[in-house]
Amino acid sequence: MPPREPARALEGAGVVFLTVPDAAVAGVCLHLSRARAFPRGSVVVHTSGFLPSSVLAPARDCGALVASAHPLRSFAGPSRAPLRGVRFEIEGDRPALPRVRALVRDLGGRPVEIRADRKALYHAAAAVTSNYTVAIVDLARQVLGRAVPSRALEETFEGLLDLLSGTVENLRRIGTPRALTGPISRGDVPVVRGHLAALRRHLPEAVPLYCSLGLWTVGVGSRKGTLGPRSAAAIRGLLLPFLRKAPRRRFRSAARLGSIGSGGGTRSGLHFRSSNVILRRARPSAIARVSLDPLTRGLM
Repeated sequence: MPPREPARALEGAGVVFLTVPDAAVAGVCLHLSRARAFPRGSVVVHTSGFLPSSVLAPARDCGALVASAHPLRSFAGPSRAPLRGVRFEIEGDRPALPRVRALVRDLGGRPVEIRADRKALYHAAAAVTSNYTVAIVDLARQVLGRAVPSRALEETFEGLLDLLSGTVENLRRIGTPRALTGPISRGDVPVVRGHLAALRRHLPEAVPLYCSLGLWTVGVGSRKGTLGPRSAAAIRGLLLPFLRKAPRRRFRSAARLGSIGSGGGTRSGLHFRSSNVILRRARPSAIARVSLDPLTRGLM
């Protein structure tokens, strides 16, 4: 369907999705509200995992309800990845939530209600789980690149990905802290000392992150019960000095070592361009697209 004026395109809409970048959500909503574009009784939904639905408050001036629905899934680049089984964290006006739940189920997702005032914490947890895992694996690849011949890098790296998959399986099966393994879990001080010596020699910029993660791992190992107080103190003693005087990071290009996956991403996981407003009418099959390029250029 070709782009149309927002006020005309939204006529009769039952649910309106604003799938624009976080920085543009409030501004786009305000513009459409001033244009009286949102139909009375409609539900206006954004898909940000960080912003609360209250940023859509101007839509209430049109007689609309507001909500948010964030798919808890990583979308690495434009894709039409299936949403079946994906959890959507939802919150918003109480009268809006039944319609949002129904829409999520129509998409094959699983709606889970969360607290609006804790969305920043929820989103931080999602970022640590997904984004930081990619960063840590990228670090592991760079460390590996200094340990094995270049001809063996790809095959050995596949082994690291298998290790990661096994760790995720353990987390699903027995959870944390029981899924923790490795030298810190068993209090192997000489191995941790050896890791530090090797990293200081071959990739010194990785030492502060190794130590930061190691300190958190000490806590996990202690909660698991496999790391005794003496070993925990000894490992902390090895790690803390490198954090008190962390060297400036020397940025190196990772291009020669390659990368995993593709760059970019989608804001909502619903495979719509970020400069569009997506609306759903009362009939499930009626979906229209409204171009907002002129609006978002000045907001992003």
